[in-house]
Amino acid sequence: SLREFLESAVVDRVVGVLGVPDARMRVSLATSYLVGVAASRYVLQIEPLASATEDEIVALVAPAIQAALTTPTQPTKAQREKG
Repeated sequence: SLREFLESAVVDRVVGVLGVPDARMRVSLATSYLVGVAASRYVLQIEPLASATEDEIVALVAPAIQAALTTPTQPTKAQREKG
């Protein structure tokens, strides 16, 4: 299935190199963002996304992906209580 492919080919590989405690959540969010962009562009053909150049899309999408993967987060309540 697509979910299994994305988990093994994308999520698991990136989680392994990201090296942060919440890596799986971060990579899952980034992956879902990219799948949404791809579906909107190629399946739903939503304009102006469908006719944008790859460079235009990368310029807008890359900062969001970078932020999802690298922006420091505050510990959750459960993390604070744990230790």
